[in-house]
Amino acid sequence: SACKWKLKDYIGALADAQATLAINPKSTKALYRSAVALFHLGTPSRLPEALQLLQQAEMLDPKSSEVKDLKRQLQQRLADSPCSAGAAAWKQHPTTQQQQQRRRQRQAPTQCKDPLPLLPRALQHAPQYVPSADGIQENLLIMLHGLGDRPVNYANLARKLCLPHTCCLALSGPLEVEGTGGGRAWFEALDEEWEPIQPSRSEQRRTRSMTKTRALMCSCIDNIVAAGLWQHNQISLFGFSQGGCTALEVHRQYSGPRALGGCISIAGALLEE
Repeated sequence: SACKWKLKDYIGALADAQATLAINPKSTKALYRSAVALFHLGTPSRLPEALQLLQQAEMLDPKSSEVKDLKRQLQQRLADSPCSAGAAAWKQHPTTQQQQQRRRQRQAPTQCKDPLPLLPRALQHAPQYVPSADGIQENLLIMLHGLGDRPVNYANLARKLCLPHTCCLALSGPLEVEGTGGGRAWFEALDEEWEPIQPSRSEQRRTRSMTKTRALMCSCIDNIVAAGLWQHNQISLFGFSQGGCTALEVHRQYSGPRALGGCISIAGALLEE
């Protein structure tokens, strides 16, 4: 990040610094370098984000002169920006959407949301729930592991990501994978000889298994929405490998007013069958 910063590759410097923050959210250097990159990129909508990063860095290292200097420059730029006048107008004349957002914030429950009691029995094998680190429970990210893995690893990832305004729910696949010491699967993937099931027109084992899992996942989401914890558009899916396949399959079951907030699949695709 430091090298790219000196070469004025601010986009690359920002990406490297944020990758470091994903591993160590308390890295003062990464916080500072992220803010420097955003400052030089100059995108008005992201300057408040740079200021927030500097405030975090200042809390971790109150004596840092470079943090204080950049913070002073950034505050001056924000004060001179036309966006500051827009912000004042926003406060005086909020749109209907902004009014609804404020109303939701006022009506938000102060107690921690807990979706675990709403899970179908088949998904209750050691799930992990990570509340939002900033205390704002606006969104829910449902995390689905890969073949033979378990949810605890994804809960640890959620804590490192420390996503703003977002709670994370790491679920466990309904099937046990023998020989993995408790690893789980979302659908049948291996035959009796422990060889991968090859997709074909006549092969139905993976699709039959996926159909059952899809119903479980949809039941989980519907229970959460019916309980009033989150709305469909506040729920997103994240999956790796088998979990990615499952996330995509579940995501496409919701459309129109019931569409989910989003879906990220890493190394996973819809089943060929």
